[in-house]
Amino acid sequence: PVMSNYDDERNELGGFGGASSAVGKITVWMKVKHEGEVNRARYQPQNHFVVASRGPSPEVYIWDLSKHPSFPAKDSPFAPQAVCVGHTKEGYGLCWSPHTRGRLISGSEDTTVCLWDVNAALAPPSAAAKAKGETSTTGTQIHPLSVFKGHTDVVEDVDWHHRDPNLMGSVGDDRSILVWDVREANPTKAVHSVANAHGGDINSIAFNPVNEFLLATGSADKTVKLWDMRNFKSPMQTFEGHTDQV
Repeated sequence: PVMSNYDDERNELGGFGGASSAVGKITVWMKVKHEGEVNRARYQPQNHFVVASRGPSPEVYIWDLSKHPSFPAKDSPFAPQAVCVGHTKEGYGLCWSPHTRGRLISGSEDTTVCLWDVNAALAPPSAAAKAKGETSTTGTQIHPLSVFKGHTDVVEDVDWHHRDPNLMGSVGDDRSILVWDVREANPTKAVHSVANAHGGDINSIAFNPVNEFLLATGSADKTVKLWDMRNFKSPMQTFEGHTDQV
């Protein structure tokens, strides 16, 4: 770091808009038209051109950025490559599988988690489809492979296990942690369930990328908790220090 880039007023080193440095500057390379505000967007780890997004509607939108111009014309339409239809309310939780290309999970205010497979919707049109003139690459509807019903309130966040391709977790405003096996079709009971895991809404969940037994959760009760899946009776550690919800 070059200390001449330090901004005394902002108490920042570098940062966007610094007159003497490009450190921290963000350059916009592409824009895509979206309906309403974007609650969350996540790129597919196996193909960074494929992006999933959530807005104020119940649907999850799937985009292939290679099929969009860098900057849309003012009169260009809202045109995702596919639309995941299955939730009844908006949401924020969204996570691609790091193991299986095209698999996506989403959580919603409708208290459910949905599992999607977007591969077929993004595949090039077949020869038969081309012969029939069916070559549209926008708006294909995708229905969930499975719907997971176990939460009793808003599902705030979801995450895939980093070692086991069949496990994923969800948390929500019911203060519960649920770990699911995606091989079960439309389950109503999770593999692991922790009720009242926090003293407030649970806003986030993250599995440890190295240790297959650990996961962390963040809550409106201002704490972060570390859990061992081999013993969910109590957290391994509770981290306190935030003065507002995590």
